[in-house]
Amino acid sequence: QANAPFQRLRANLLLLLQLLLLALLVLALARPAMVRTSSPGKVVVLVVDTSASMGAKDGSTTRLDLARKEAERVLSSMGDSDEAMVVKAGHTARVACGMTRDRAAVERALDALVVHDTETPMEEALRLVPQQINDSSNRWVGTNKRCMIITDGGAEVSDDCIALLVRE
Repeated sequence: QANAPFQRLRANLLLLLQLLLLALLVLALARPAMVRTSSPGKVVVLVVDTSASMGAKDGSTTRLDLARKEAERVLSSMGDSDEAMVVKAGHTARVACGMTRDRAAVERALDALVVHDTETPMEEALRLVPQQINDSSNRWVGTNKRCMIITDGGAEVSDDCIALLVRE
C-alpha cells in the first residue's frame, strides 16, 4: 500500500519522458535555425587611375604601386560584412572587380592593373560608380557608401561629375 502512490508517479514519469522525447523529435524534424540579422556593411568603390603618369617613379616604386598600397590599406580596414569593388580608369573606364566581400578577389584585380600610355577618362570611370552601386536589386540601400579616387592628380573631374557622385 505504501508503494502505490509511487507506482502512479513512476507511470507519470514514464509518460513525461515519452512526451519529452516526442517533443524533441518534432523539434528535430522542424529543422530549427537561428536567423541572425547583421547590420549592413559599408560599400567601398576604389577608382584607380592607370594613366601614363601613374607609371612615373617616386623613389623606387611607381605611383601605381603606391596607389595599390593605399587601396590595400583601405581593404585591411574593412569588416567582414563590407564590400568593395575596383574601377579602372585607364584608356577606357571599366569595372576591374565587381562588388564583393572577397578581399582576395579585389587584391587580384588591383595587382592586375597596368599603366596605359593614355590620359585618364576619370569622368567616364566616375559615371560607372552610381550605375554599379544603384543596381536594380537595391542591395545597398541604407549602407554607408564611399568612393575613393586614387590618382596622382593628373586627371581632371568636372563639377557636374562630382555632383552626380554626391547625389547618388
